[in-house]
Amino acid sequence: MKFKNIASAGHNFCHSFLSLMNYNSDQDTHIIDTVMKVRGKGYVIEIDFLSGEVQPDVLNSIAFQRNLGFYLKSLPESFESQHINLEMLSEFKLIWPLNEKLPLYHIQDSRGKEYSGSVKTHGN
Repeated sequence: MKFKNIASAGHNFCHSFLSLMNYNSDQDTHIIDTVMKVRGKGYVIEIDFLSGEVQPDVLNSIAFQRNLGFYLKSLPESFESQHINLEMLSEFKLIWPLNEKLPLYHIQDSRGKEYSGSVKTHGN
């Protein structure tokens, strides 16, 4: 387990999830556009990558959940390739508060150490 890789792995995973490469063909849109549209209506965005829970509920469409499921399925392999054991993480979330220009990743490991940072998206 390489604790020093946690921050970069979390940032890279969230950046990929919000990138223009993550296209939702069911809704003919990019995931980031869906997230920004919901956030523009005054909602705080929170995606828990360990449990798969999403807030607000308006994001819980079948198409969004299918896309999220694809990412959740790739999460273990993505982190293992960077020598990170997901079982050593107690929290891994993507959070976009209304008072922040950029979304944030937040990770807590089994030792209680927290890792967080902003995730640049297209248009920001």
